[in-house]
Amino acid sequence: MARDLLRNPTDGIDNLRIQSSAPDPFTLKEVDLVLAALAKRNAALADYFEFMFFAGLRNSEQIALLWQDVDLHTGTVRIRRARVMTQEKERYRDWE
Repeated sequence: MARDLLRNPTDGIDNLRIQSSAPDPFTLKEVDLVLAALAKRNAALADYFEFMFFAGLRNSEQIALLWQDVDLHTGTVRIRRARVMTQEKERYRDWE
């Protein structure tokens, strides 16, 4: 199990082309439906997506986020990097 946490789940996934249309974000009701459906299948996955929905991270920051950036004792996440087109870029943002 610990080995699975260290593996990058995005390995082997190609980046999509840049979005050309306006964003169409989920409504809060849609978010609740998505999280409820995920929770039935996998509680950890539902927790991950709940954090992603509400933390405000960019997709590139989500992809580059590592467990070493998370401090469960203080309830903080440090955004240190972003991965764009297979390139890691340094970033520094703290979230509490």
